[in-house]
Amino acid sequence: MSKIRKEILNKINDYLKEIKKYKKTIFKNSKKRMLLRNFILYVAPFFCFLTYGNNDAYSSNVEENIAIEEEIVNEIEPTIVEEDNVVSIKPMLEKKEAHKEETEVSTMNLTLLSDRYRQYLEEETMYESYLIEYSDLFHLDSSKIIELAKTTTNNFTDFSKIIHNDIYNLESIESRCLTFVYLVNRNDLTVSLEELGTSKKKLLTTTEPEIFSYDHIDDLRLHDGSTYYDYVSKICDLFGVKDKSMVLAISLSEMDVNDPNNVSRTKNNFCGMMDGNFNLLTLPTPEAGIIAMCGNIKRRYDDYSIEDVKELASHYVLGSPTKANAETKVWIHNVKFFYSKINSNYMYYFSNEEKSHTLALRK
Repeated sequence: MSKIRKEILNKINDYLKEIKKYKKTIFKNSKKRMLLRNFILYVAPFFCFLTYGNNDAYSSNVEENIAIEEEIVNEIEPTIVEEDNVVSIKPMLEKKEAHKEETEVSTMNLTLLSDRYRQYLEEETMYESYLIEYSDLFHLDSSKIIELAKTTTNNFTDFSKIIHNDIYNLESIESRCLTFVYLVNRNDLTVSLEELGTSKKKLLTTTEPEIFSYDHIDDLRLHDGSTYYDYVSKICDLFGVKDKSMVLAISLSEMDVNDPNNVSRTKNNFCGMMDGNFNLLTLPTPEAGIIAMCGNIKRRYDDYSIEDVKELASHYVLGSPTKANAETKVWIHNVKFFYSKINSNYMYYFSNEEKSHTLALRK
């Protein structure tokens, strides 16, 4: 029996020496981890059993290696616990499970970070895409507009400080971009362009308007193929205009009554808008004219309903008292007429109504 015991202790001694070689890197290689695992599960129990006997010669020879074994085992805090002389690996399994949970949490966190970063990039792309679209319609340098937007909104995160958000709808990415470009074109941000180190002149790419040829407003097709009515509907929704039928009724009334010189065709001005000197405005494109019209009504007349049309006319119709009174009567009649016509055949004028209701979901 002593001979067998001696052979077993020799093998254990050799095994511990082998483990000593991998002491510093024991957990960095799967083969080395397996070596330690096999020792713990199969060799150590024999070692514990045999060393309870009186073997002074071999206990002194393996004393150093026992310390090594204990040091390695303690690195996994602990991997072996004796319960009623039965070796338990429960702590090792618990630690493994805890490590698995930590790994899963780390993976989940990385996934969340990845998703958030991807969402950030997607949103940034959308912001830039819409800013380019609306800048081009106003003949503004899109690269400068994007840079201006990033600077004034903290990289598209806060438009409320630069836009009068108590007036405009800023719920979607597109509405923010539309409103920003519209107000830049008017130089009507909360901070002037000059204070921001630029000017409308510096931002313009050309002063020549794009004039489309059409016989009637029904025939007008815009850059994206939209009709005049559908684009009015879209822009009203983005601005958050209360009654798009009112906007269209005012526009059709102006073009029917006050457009003998084809201002809508030659100036892209669809509702008789004027500058501070009462000169008719010229807009760069038909889309810019529609945006300016909807934005103007949103800013100044959005609280007026068809029931308030008389009061609205007193602000909207200009001229001498005699002329204004005569024009006001005609204007009121026409606005009421077109308003009724639009609402009696609503889907003809606003065929994209179902699509427009989904615009607020764009974020």
